Amino acid sequence: MSLLPKTSKFYYFKTFGSDGEGLELDEQPIPKLGEKEVLVKIHYVSLNYRDLLVSNKQLPIGDFEKLIPGLDASGEVVEVGGAVKDLKVGDRVISIIAQEWLAGPIKPHHFASSLGAGVQGVFTEYRVFPDYAVVKIPSTLPYDEASTISCAGVNAFGVLFEGPTPIRADQTVLILGTGGVSIFSLQFAKAAGARVIITSSSDEKLEIARKLGANEVINYKKHPDWENKVLELTGGEGVDLVIENGGAGTIVKSVKSLRLGGTVAVIGFLDAANLDAEKTLTQNILFKAATIRGILTGSKQTTEDTVKFITLHKIKPLIDKIFPFSELKAAFKYLKDQKHVGKVVIKIH
Repeated sequence: MSLLPKTSKFYYFKTFGSDGEGLELDEQPIPKLGEKEVLVKIHYVSLNYRDLLVSNKQLPIGDFEKLIPGLDASGEVVEVGGAVKDLKVGDRVISIIAQEWLAGPIKPHHFASSLGAGVQGVFTEYRVFPDYAVVKIPSTLPYDEASTISCAGVNAFGVLFEGPTPIRADQTVLILGTGGVSIFSLQFAKAAGARVIITSSSDEKLEIARKLGANEVINYKKHPDWENKVLELTGGEGVDLVIENGGAGTIVKSVKSLRLGGTVAVIGFLDAANLDAEKTLTQNILFKAATIRGILTGSKQTTEDTVKFITLHKIKPLIDKIFPFSELKAAFKYLKDQKHVGKVVIKIH
């Protein structure tokens, strides 16, 4: 058995406001384990748009001298505390994002336990976790793919299957974009038998979406009034569910794309170009009898359910590019430039 290291290299934000350019590499001692804690050797971390928001202080963060970013990690348990029962050395695990959200509806105090914002994140070689704050993964799931699940995969699972009206095989889903949550949503919706329409500004990205099973694709640059194209593709009825990440620039179009009584699930915001959209949003919600639902990641239970779903349906998470740990700044820039389809991943070990 190899000796465990005494220190761990990590990235932190030396400065904020520059889309990750303020990241700095440092090293710190690995703390002694508590009785109910485990030490995880981090293998891979995937980037999320939330990491960019944190880098610019566009989300609430804790009071840290050196904030370590990152929330989506996979790794191997290399040491366990004396009172740990459900985990052992050698177990393969992923992080849960809100460390204290184990099951049930989200509560205000759960936000304070969010990795990479409320508590220190996972862009580090080794990290100590409470024994309840990680989820086991099967040996069939590679570490790089597993690192994409806790944020994007769990969000997609929650959108499709945990709301008041879980998606059915006879329904149609409209997905905006081809980022991490969008691609997982496409894969999960197809596994459930649903019809999927997906949008992008790139024909190349849309071709990838077709290969993953998208029934119809819309280039919103070629069809700026893409909500009308959605209605055309659905015989004038609209879709059952829109997975929305554009924000003010797309929300009204998303509502117009719905069938009567449909749902818009808001998973993020990328486009703030149309700040007047809210003026017409209320009447569009009214006349579509629409439901608007916000998605804030998921609990440990949802994370476990997502892993089971991926394993059962043999879904292969789509990784666009893997960066070495030394090129974390370049990975942030690649994510910001929206060059990716699926997930951007960083190899730690």
